Amino acid sequence: MINVIESTNFRKKDAVTILIKTSKLFYNVTTHEIASELPDGADTTEWAELTGYLRKDGTEEIYEIVHDVEDAPYTYTEVFLTPESYCEIEASVAVSYIAHANTNLYPTYYNTKTYAKGDRVTSGGMEWESDFDDNIGNTPNIWGWSLVVPYVERRDVQWATLEELASA
Repeated sequence: MINVIESTNFRKKDAVTILIKTSKLFYNVTTHEIASELPDGADTTEWAELTGYLRKDGTEEIYEIVHDVEDAPYTYTEVFLTPESYCEIEASVAVSYIAHANTNLYPTYYNTKTYAKGDRVTSGGMEWESDFDDNIGNTPNIWGWSLVVPYVERRDVQWATLEELASA
């Protein structure tokens, strides 16, 4: 279930509220029940916490976490990896340890520098890419930057909504 958290941290420029969107649900391996929160008194050995992804409607881009400003027009569909994709992800993760053995490949972020769309920086031990031109004063983990995913992206990974997974 898509969770929306209002961040009290805001853009330094204009103090707008940031909405952080994530996807998480709980799945009962015995009864196949799905819940947005772990039920009270539930046997935790019977429940698995699944992390979903957010597919941006219209562009079909996949995100683990989305940072939007309040009243942003973007909508997202919650999607999960198909069972056939798990072996592809495992292969990608194995490659990522080799590909990202050298950390801090990009310059350190400075809040006084102006960045162009696509510029990459290192901040908080992670790599970030600017989402737009004239990006200045926006902290990478708050707004205006996308996390550079630390694994090799595979094109043969398939995504499905919960309804699609249930009908497969």
